[in-house]
Amino acid sequence: MVVMESLTHTGADSSPVGAVIRVIVAFVVFFATLAAIGLVLARVPTPDVLVNLPDQIATLCGVAAVVFISTRVFDISPTAYGLKMNRRWISDLLGGTAIGVLFQAVTTAVIVGTGTGTIVDRWSMGVFDGPATLVVALEAAVLAFFIIALWEDFLFRGILIREFVVGLASRGVSQTAATSSAVVVSALLFGALHVNAGAAGLSTAVVVLQAVIGGPYFGLAYVLTGSLALPIGIHF
Repeated sequence: MVVMESLTHTGADSSPVGAVIRVIVAFVVFFATLAAIGLVLARVPTPDVLVNLPDQIATLCGVAAVVFISTRVFDISPTAYGLKMNRRWISDLLGGTAIGVLFQAVTTAVIVGTGTGTIVDRWSMGVFDGPATLVVALEAAVLAFFIIALWEDFLFRGILIREFVVGLASRGVSQTAATSSAVVVSALLFGALHVNAGAAGLSTAVVVLQAVIGGPYFGLAYVLTGSLALPIGIHF
């Protein structure tokens, strides 16, 4: 297991209180920005070909706001949370995507095969005017899914797990115990987030179960690499 580095700025408060404050501020800033930008964008008409990408613009703004606050207020670089955009990061992202596609294919087959979920819809070709609009729609869908994976892993893995480890380590808890506890707590909160999420063709219980199972899966990918590239790729 990769030993997670301490916060990059020596002046950052590594106490449990400091860690809790940073987590709370991150989540409040994210959801407040999401709500504010979402209200504005709701009044802006968008073409159907963009699928659900317009909805994720507010999400991306929320992530940007959290990065800004973390950097300016707490003097913590996003690289401390695993967002380090370099060649290795991109390589891990692509590798994670390949793993995620395989995982999703297997879980979808199990869900449909056991009758706990059904395929309820598919794209209608009537939405597209031709190959060009089809490509635009596919690119928009891919980008939207990436943004979703980005915000969930940034908050629930990057910030929550790291701050949890920092807080526990400052109390003398061993690295292994602190990291394991952080992954479990992150997974449970991640599952709780999906209680009201639902999904077409799936029961709420199945959606929550997927999230709780996926939580340790993504969390382990994060703590083993110290980077968000692999969990985002798998999640995406």
